[in-house]
Amino acid sequence: MTQAQIPPRMSARGPMPDGHWIVAEPSPRWVRNFFGGETIANSRHVMLFRENRVLPVYYFPKQDVRMDFLQPTGEKTHDDRKGDAERFSVSAGGRVAESAAWRFTQPLEEWPEITDHVAFTWAALDKWIGKNLVWSYPEPIPEAPKIRGLLCFFNERVDAIYVDGEEQAKPVNRWSQPVD
Repeated sequence: MTQAQIPPRMSARGPMPDGHWIVAEPSPRWVRNFFGGETIANSRHVMLFRENRVLPVYYFPKQDVRMDFLQPTGEKTHDDRKGDAERFSVSAGGRVAESAAWRFTQPLEEWPEITDHVAFTWAALDKWIGKNLVWSYPEPIPEAPKIRGLLCFFNERVDAIYVDGEEQAKPVNRWSQPVD
């Protein structure tokens, strides 16, 4: 992705070999996630990281995360593009989501946005408000170049979508029917 292809208000930084790119920006959304009947993270100050070939990730400021529900796994990981991280399991309501959260203990200097922030694996938690089923097309088919770099939300299949604390109307179409 070249600088000219990056949507306005976003920035891509850091050396990106083999055409890899990362875009980071503060999200205007109020984002919350839940597990085992408990609110795990609740923030109006999340950072949204998008990079090609992976799902977007919200990084929550540590002070907006219920760290009492996170148990260190002892697992340490290294990402050549972001730095050194530690993993956590999420434990609430008598349930455990193994290795479902992480934070970069030593992020690379190109990514100060993730210092003292915690991220979660989308599918490991029970519910997200402010974000539900989301995907992107970093390399769309030639017939659809206008969707490159945009995020898509499948809000027909969720209980509710809240934008800035207000519930949005649920679309009614062929995709809003229950999955068999």
